[in-house]
Amino acid sequence: MAKKEVTYKDEEYCVVLTLRSANGFDGLKHTALVTAQIPLTKFDEISNASEEEEVTEDFLIKAMTGIARAQNYPMCVCCVDVIHNDPNASTQFVVPKSFEAYMNLPEKLLDMWVECASELNPHWLPPAQEGTAKAVEEQQRGEESEPS
Repeated sequence: MAKKEVTYKDEEYCVVLTLRSANGFDGLKHTALVTAQIPLTKFDEISNASEEEEVTEDFLIKAMTGIARAQNYPMCVCCVDVIHNDPNASTQFVVPKSFEAYMNLPEKLLDMWVECASELNPHWLPPAQEGTAKAVEEQQRGEESEPS
């Protein structure tokens, strides 16, 4: 089972998350979380918008929140293997139990977490993004093997 680490430190947190490629139980939990989040995403409002309709900030926020709720949050929380908190950090990291708690984490931490989780579990991404993740991975492998 593949594993990768996310190291994050700021004035509040000092944590190393070890993430893993999903096992069967992780897959079940992921499916359950995605299924629970879908009714809350407002995808109906987003997909029913006409092409002529102006794209407003509110519309974009709803769309991005839907992606974070139904894709990023389940993907991140379902592949955490180990958490190492610095005991001297002012806030101890715990896996968030709700989407709202997840979204209240620092954006830089979320970005790093999503990137690592999607690299380990590209099958949890929609097909278009899965191809992108594989292309990036192949490009990175190619860069690593090129002589400097």
